[in-house]
Amino acid sequence: MATEIDRRTLKTRGQLYQALLKLLNQTHDFDQLTVALIAQTAGVTRSTFYLHYPDKAAFLTAAIDTASKGLFDACVTYTYSDQYADYPVFNLQRAFFYLSQHRLDLLALINVDRERFLAGFKRLLMGYIDEFTQINAIPDTINHLPLEMLTRFLSTNFIDFAWQWAILEDPESPMALAQLFKEISMLHIPGADSLNGFFIGE
Repeated sequence: MATEIDRRTLKTRGQLYQALLKLLNQTHDFDQLTVALIAQTAGVTRSTFYLHYPDKAAFLTAAIDTASKGLFDACVTYTYSDQYADYPVFNLQRAFFYLSQHRLDLLALINVDRERFLAGFKRLLMGYIDEFTQINAIPDTINHLPLEMLTRFLSTNFIDFAWQWAILEDPESPMALAQLFKEISMLHIPGADSLNGFFIGE
């Protein structure tokens, strides 16, 4: 019974999420969207919407989280090491392929609240980078530079690179972008080789 309820919940939230993306791509104005219109587009009632979300703001937060999680589910994998436990790596080619497939939907959400979207995305990315550094026992300083500063540099670089790519009219192929970002994001300082292993080209 619980599983059936969970499935219904996921289905309804998925319908509401897709309805929001459809409407944003049509109007580009979240403030003008009503709960009634979102629910109607999703094929559910207003009361059903409020069973899942207390208001539009909470729904937007959930939608942003869903969009970010979708990308990480697509491009983060866990790699086995003889020396360490399984650790996450970020597949750049998969990431840019996902971004190319969902570009308009992601831009629609970013245009509603860019700061919140990018902050949430960075928080998730930093979580995986921190997990990577902890499992691989990367020291707190590399060549006298704080590890936290280096990891924030990597995460900020990717977000800025992906954002600039997303707004281009004619973006490059995912493979070319993965290779380009891998080349320009390498930390060319002694001792940083292990940290460079988080982002993989393919």
